[in-house]
Amino acid sequence: MKYVLSLFLLLLILSCNDIRQQNEKNILGNWIKVKNPATANRNIVLEVPYFDNAGFNFYKNGTFENKTSYLRRTDSTTINLGGGSKYRIDADSLYLLNPNGNKWEAHLLTKLTPDTLQFDLWNNKLATFKHYKPGNHKNPTFEKIVLSTSGCYGSCPIMSIILNDDGTILFKGLEYTGKKGLFEGKITKEKFQQLQANFSKADIASLKDRYNVSRSDDETISTTFIQNGKIYKTIDDYGRSAPFEFTWAYIPVRYLYQQLSLTKMPIPPFISSRFKKIRGSSFRKGKKIAELTESEAFLLSDYLRNGKVTDITFAQRFNLVIEYSDLPRDTIKTNGRFFTFKIKDKFQTVDIGFNFYDVNQQQWKWRKIYDYD
Repeated sequence: MKYVLSLFLLLLILSCNDIRQQNEKNILGNWIKVKNPATANRNIVLEVPYFDNAGFNFYKNGTFENKTSYLRRTDSTTINLGGGSKYRIDADSLYLLNPNGNKWEAHLLTKLTPDTLQFDLWNNKLATFKHYKPGNHKNPTFEKIVLSTSGCYGSCPIMSIILNDDGTILFKGLEYTGKKGLFEGKITKEKFQQLQANFSKADIASLKDRYNVSRSDDETISTTFIQNGKIYKTIDDYGRSAPFEFTWAYIPVRYLYQQLSLTKMPIPPFISSRFKKIRGSSFRKGKKIAELTESEAFLLSDYLRNGKVTDITFAQRFNLVIEYSDLPRDTIKTNGRFFTFKIKDKFQTVDIGFNFYDVNQQQWKWRKIYDYD
């Protein structure tokens, strides 16, 4: 009898070891969240809210990458803790080490096969993932990447950042960023190439100009790519509804400033302190309007910041209307290259050195002006 019992226990241990080894093998690789199947092991399948673009990459050494990063929120800012951490599988649970508090979080595994990962995330909410193969698209080489965030009904950071291929960084913080104002920083050229390479997993050219969700009060993240001195593509993403590999690529860009030593930048006198409050811009002519995204507006504001004051006269083609976060709008006469500001009852014209409108006009569609404009 003792022999039979010992044999049974041995077989049970071997079976458990086989299951653990199979689980450790199955979990390796890249996973993307998909919609929960209707046949999941519960009568009502509860989807995890605001978790649509979640993804993981599990490695053999017991580490993993959370594609959407771990965040720590304070009253004044959101701190990006990065996506890398540790994991382990014990019995029927997946344990993930959360850097926010450095605590192991246990998630009940309901399914783990070579193609499906399914576990309880929190509050009995089920998350289902499928294995996927990352893309590797041949996007152009960009000389600038510009990103702006609009804020939301809450404490979403409001900021803009320009990454140049020489490693120089321009950052503007408005709200919930920890730093407010205009700053300059520096990264290595290799770091720029790494951040640019993240976008190669998404086919930039094939993406839509704008992505939306039906819910309100969320943020818009606007990303502009510059190639050969002109806008190659701008993508507006409202509510993190763009393809997952694109959203994963812009997350490290939007929080890059938190890793840098930043130097506060002076504001040119012809623009004054209003420069750091610019939120949006549009070209207007008669009853027509062509809107710039927030990232395009920040790009243009940087060209203006680096422009030169001139006494030249020019033929006006349209107005540039600049919106501010908490100030009345400005209406600036322009032909696309020269911009005339009215500052303290005086007019100053700034030459940015090239015609911003003519170079990039294919990006914008003119439409009728409405009352809300």
